[in-house]
Amino acid sequence: MFSLCSKLEKENVNSLVESTRDLCVSKGILMRKRDGPSSTKTYMCVPCSLLPSPIPKDGFQLLTFLQPHINKLIHDVSQDDEFMSAAFKNVIKVDDFTKRLYDIYKASKASGKKSLDFGILRSDYMFQCIADKSGKELFVPKQIEINTIASVRRKTCWDLIASIALSPDGKLFVDDEEVAIVYFRVLYTADDYTGEQFWDVRLKVEMSRAILCPSIGYQLAGCKKMQEVLAKPDVLERFIDDVDVVQKLRSTFAGFYELEMNSDGNHAVQMALTNPDLYVLKPQLEGGGNNIYGEDIVTLLCEIGNDERRCAYILMEKICPIPLDNIFVTASGHQKVQAISELGIFGVILARGNDVIENYSAGHLLRSKSHEHNDGGISSGLAVLDSPFLV
Repeated sequence: MFSLCSKLEKENVNSLVESTRDLCVSKGILMRKRDGPSSTKTYMCVPCSLLPSPIPKDGFQLLTFLQPHINKLIHDVSQDDEFMSAAFKNVIKVDDFTKRLYDIYKASKASGKKSLDFGILRSDYMFQCIADKSGKELFVPKQIEINTIASVRRKTCWDLIASIALSPDGKLFVDDEEVAIVYFRVLYTADDYTGEQFWDVRLKVEMSRAILCPSIGYQLAGCKKMQEVLAKPDVLERFIDDVDVVQKLRSTFAGFYELEMNSDGNHAVQMALTNPDLYVLKPQLEGGGNNIYGEDIVTLLCEIGNDERRCAYILMEKICPIPLDNIFVTASGHQKVQAISELGIFGVILARGNDVIENYSAGHLLRSKSHEHNDGGISSGLAVLDSPFLV
């Protein structure tokens, strides 16, 4: 692949940067400044790339095709109590947060409620360069993770503590008004549960007949441990009958290695200790900034030792896309960087049990960051919004 920077005349950059900022303002592509609401300059342009980043057209089309199958896979996994129990049996021994989520999942299943499941999912990928048998470079998509919680906020958790109620017939009320849909922006990380009252809120929501986006089953199905389990041989076939879809979906999986207390787990630990730069160590957490890289992997695994605490993590092959030149535009200036891109494909599913009502791909999100950063979010200032240029 190539960078469009090579075709850009230097004298045009400043003019294009100003035009880009003007476009952001006119389209409402803004974010709140960190100095808070008391500032006279409350909003600023969302950091973005000046130029689109090249994305292989065939890979983009493949991922768009696969997304409805991923939606259905997450749904079917969330409905399979036996599979969920086997996947998390060792994680919940050492990871209290995942255990609390799983306990609520079991309580919800035991209640027999048959509410609608609503998912707005996003599967994230990077394109890794490999050589075929003839030595030709191929850029293939590799899945980073599946996100089951996106970003909109209405009521805060503190508001809900005082105002939420669950009727005997499963109706959910907030401020004495029945709630039809609950869309989560929080309560997906351990930091959100600062007291037992927040677990009570989550339990009431999950036990209700309101439509949840996502349900706790979807949240667990999107955990890192589930990524590792689904990547094992013959597991996808439990949920997907189409052999072609299985093959195409499996081709997007990076290498995953369990850290269970067995010979496979011991071997994975030795792999990570010997070549830590080739792997990412992932806990069962969402929200960004939680993954562990390089020598930090060695430090953590040596501290854990031969202890069951390692079951709370998975080991994943590190995806290494080729950096390409781009120009990042921020509120204060612009800079040329060697950027790597992460493509997210959105999907929507609405289902009740085995009855799928809606299921489709729903657009994309491209974010880019400097190749120097392991993790990078737009709100943290390490990544920017980008646009795909299909090649």
